[in-house]
Amino acid sequence: MGILLVIIIPLMLVATYALWQRKRWGGMSVGIECLSIGLGLLFLFGLIAVGLNRLTVNAEAREFLALKATVEAARENERISELELAALQHKIVEANEWLASTQYYRRLFWTDVFYPPIVLRLEPIR
Repeated sequence: MGILLVIIIPLMLVATYALWQRKRWGGMSVGIECLSIGLGLLFLFGLIAVGLNRLTVNAEAREFLALKATVEAARENERISELELAALQHKIVEANEWLASTQYYRRLFWTDVFYPPIVLRLEPIR
């Protein structure tokens, strides 16, 4: 996403300048108008996608913290069955996989804007 913003913002500025020049001097093509509208919509949809993904990841981070608290409570309970422990272990593996993947993508330049910084502060469930 970072590289797209580096490309889209200058193109959008150039297209907007060209549109302004067309209004001022006349004679520019309709293609410039289409390009500026398309780039503007692409930028808007990109912002919406980033916002929605960050909301989703924040919710998943809260779920991860809730699972961590559940695991700690279950480990303190002495009357938990082997089947419940196995199911809990499966959930722990899934949560740690999600965390590892999310932290990896948060550290990448191309995708870091999609992930909030809270994911880097989370630690895997042991």
